Amino acid sequence: ADEVEMVEAAIVEEALASIEAHPEFDLILLDYILPGTNGVKEISRIQRAWRSAPIVIVSGTATDWDMAQSFRRGVMGFIPKTYSSDEMLAGLRKVLEGERYIPPADANRVVSALVDGDEPAHITDRQKDILRLLAEGLTNKGIANRLEISQNTVRTHLTQVFRTLGVSTRTEAIFAAHREGIIDAP
Repeated sequence: ADEVEMVEAAIVEEALASIEAHPEFDLILLDYILPGTNGVKEISRIQRAWRSAPIVIVSGTATDWDMAQSFRRGVMGFIPKTYSSDEMLAGLRKVLEGERYIPPADANRVVSALVDGDEPAHITDRQKDILRLLAEGLTNKGIANRLEISQNTVRTHLTQVFRTLGVSTRTEAIFAAHREGIIDAP
């Protein structure tokens, strides 16, 4: 719309610094992945700066748990980057009308994640070892050899890790483990 004014910031500190110039926002769009951190960890800081503006997270990689954590922290919407412009605008309009927006395809799983508890299931030390080796690029066979366990044990651990992190691929598991601080980024 012609009456829309947008203010952009590349990092959270830059966004927070703009509060003096723009104390009143109608809406805040926050990328889930930010340099040096993630959007969920910054929600509280942004809410303190702009108490009246609803926050909508935009992401291309978030899991159900990520979305649930965002809603627990007070965001009003979560919009996938894969959405078309029309779908994004429809979600943003709902938030501006005072409604929460959860992507319809994810709604049941996100609500389940909200009901299930505050934290993801525990990642064991052995699973962390497997994630670290996975991040190094090792195959299941390579991980099994390095840890002196069977490939079947590696598969069993990875299945549990995928379930715990709410992911479905090895790459997503590595990304989520880095983001959640389960393993260190390379």
